[in-house]
Amino acid sequence: EQTLVLYRGTTPLRATLVSTGRKKYPTPPGVYRVLKKTLVTEFKSPRPDLIEYHIKDVAWAMHFTGLHAMHGAWWNRGFGANVSLGCVDIPSADIRVIFDQMEPKMVPGWWQTGATPDNPGSVIRIRR
Repeated sequence: EQTLVLYRGTTPLRATLVSTGRKKYPTPPGVYRVLKKTLVTEFKSPRPDLIEYHIKDVAWAMHFTGLHAMHGAWWNRGFGANVSLGCVDIPSADIRVIFDQMEPKMVPGWWQTGATPDNPGSVIRIRR
C-alpha cells in the first residue's frame, strides 16, 4: 500500500492512501520542495507520442518538479497502488486539508502561488 503522511515537525497530522507512478511512468524518489500551488488546473500530456491524456478540473495541485505534482484525483479508483502517470494522486477527501497545510501559503483570493525565498515550499520526501 502507498501512503502519504503529512507532518508538522515530527507530529503526524494526516495519513491517507495515495497512488504514485506506474512502472513505465515512475514517480521520482527523492527530496523536493513544493514549487507551485494551483487551486484548479488541467493536465495535458507533455509527450502525446508516448501517452495521451487531457484531464480538466484537477484540484489542489502542488508541483514539486516541472512535470510532477501531488493533486486531487477524482478519477482514480485504485488508491494504494501504482496507477498514476508519475504524479502523486491523493483522494478528494484528503487533498484540501493537505493543500492548506503545505507551503507556500496561498494569498486569499489568488488561484495560484509559487515558492519564493521568503515563502519557500514545504519539503516532500518520496520513497520507493
